Amino acid sequence: MRAACIVLVALLAPVAAAGPLLTAVVADLPGSHDGEEGVAIGSDVDVDLSGWAVTDGEGTWHFPAGARLAGGEEAWLVGDAGLWSSFDGPSPRWVFDLRLGNGGDDVLLLRPDGSVADAFAYGEKATPHMAGRITYTSEGLVYRRFAASDDATGLGGLGSGAGAAATPVRSWLDTDHADDWRTPRPHRMGESSVDAPRFQVSALTLYASPDNSFDVLTGLLAQARQRVHLHVYDLTESRLVDALVDSKLRNPGIDLQVLLEDAPVGLEQDQDAARTAALARVAAAGGEAWLAGSARYRYHHLKVLIVDDAVAVQSENWVPTGVPPSGSYGSRGWGIVVHDRAVADWFSALLQADRDAWDTAPFLAPVGQAEPLRHAPLAGPYQSTPARRIEGTFWITPIVSPEHTADPQRDPVARLIAGAGSAVWSQQLDVRLDGGNALGWGGQDALYQALAGAALRGLDVRLQVAAPFHRDDTGNRDVLAALAAAGVAGRELDRDGLAYLHNKGTIVDGRYVVVGSMNGNHHSRSMNREVGLLVDSPEAAAYFGALFAADWSSANDRDWGVVAGDLRALPTQVPTLFLALLVAVSCRCYPR
Repeated sequence: MRAACIVLVALLAPVAAAGPLLTAVVADLPGSHDGEEGVAIGSDVDVDLSGWAVTDGEGTWHFPAGARLAGGEEAWLVGDAGLWSSFDGPSPRWVFDLRLGNGGDDVLLLRPDGSVADAFAYGEKATPHMAGRITYTSEGLVYRRFAASDDATGLGGLGSGAGAAATPVRSWLDTDHADDWRTPRPHRMGESSVDAPRFQVSALTLYASPDNSFDVLTGLLAQARQRVHLHVYDLTESRLVDALVDSKLRNPGIDLQVLLEDAPVGLEQDQDAARTAALARVAAAGGEAWLAGSARYRYHHLKVLIVDDAVAVQSENWVPTGVPPSGSYGSRGWGIVVHDRAVADWFSALLQADRDAWDTAPFLAPVGQAEPLRHAPLAGPYQSTPARRIEGTFWITPIVSPEHTADPQRDPVARLIAGAGSAVWSQQLDVRLDGGNALGWGGQDALYQALAGAALRGLDVRLQVAAPFHRDDTGNRDVLAALAAAGVAGRELDRDGLAYLHNKGTIVDGRYVVVGSMNGNHHSRSMNREVGLLVDSPEAAAYFGALFAADWSSANDRDWGVVAGDLRALPTQVPTLFLALLVAVSCRCYPR
């Protein structure tokens, strides 16, 4: 496909129509319903829609006299307003009676004289008014035209619950090609649209797994007085469950809310039993337990704990290797506690919106559920680093996926690395060379591109990754080899006392730190619910930098296509032709 090339060119030189366009289409809500169709109309200029019409070739609906759109405004036509509300859809302007085919159809926007102003086709249908095709269909899918300036991601949101910000739109791409609709993020009904604030705070606690995360998290829970809100991908560490339940038993007035991903990857029977027992204990103590489905986001992969006025954001799941009793055997991960009421309230609204979403369900405890499995700590020779509380003036920027990270052109971590001046050190569980989706969008991975670009500018760029998990797994070695050619020093974690590398952290210029749950691949940033923090603090950078340096120095040296001792010299030896080729590769074409 040429989607990646066309979208890149469109971003650099967007083509915008000065008039009404189809900007979104929904053909099939989950389940079987009448009136599930929805179509959005937008315009870059003020327009009178009197006499205009929408048709699918079988039925035609005319806009009423006096119907208008303001410049930059988007308005929805839906079949059943009540049904749309149940899926957290946007409030409609008009109700229409078209019936779009679930497997494919075309939608035409007609001028008062009957001529076609715009067209979109999907699935098994095509239209002569739009070149190319988008064959992908799915329940709850929102086909959305790419808008160059509609929010922090440039992609637009579709949601109307608590935490959903108003999303101004200004410039929709219009080349009369299906590529206008190939967004890096497949949009879904009821997805949120959050703002991108920046907070000034005065106190942080820096911590790591397996060193001290257990003590930090249980210490927060022991001090809880008002609220304990936990959204986490997985929860099987029984001693953490004890701490959650004890916080409620000590103070029955605490608002205890726990949400887990409904179906983690590779869930085994004993793990499922432990998760179920954990939620059953929360519910039995008087808390509320929830399971997040996969209709809006593929996985709820975040790891966020709110306790009163503190927010802990980390890379690790609440499982025995992710948050083991401090000083025992576990995986490498980073975390930060922000001690600030405004930050806690902002995150609380975000988590509440996800609990209120239509695809989230209350947990129903089975009768006679057993206690969670008990895990004995596994000691190792690893020397732990204490947690550190720092005070001063720090700038904190929350990063929420997919809103802030889905578009590679606007990914805040990639942009941070692109602006680096001296050094980029990163630890990643998983990194990829490229990414794509079922809409036919494809391109080079933003993190890979940013790391390669920083190394080619002569910066000290180091990437440490997880080693392969089994004999037939090649892990991240293809990416390490490709990055080595650009001058990135790459290593796999191999340190006594650590289980494996599960981190998703980056340090830039000894000043900025990124901590959170986003893996280094496009799928994580464009389809999952993820949460991270971008922290401007030399003290935080020094803390995590010392951890990184210790892990790096203990790792086994490997040859990733360039001799390790020559890596620093490589950027000055790279010919101009290679630089040109790297830019050209960013416009490679990917199959659907």
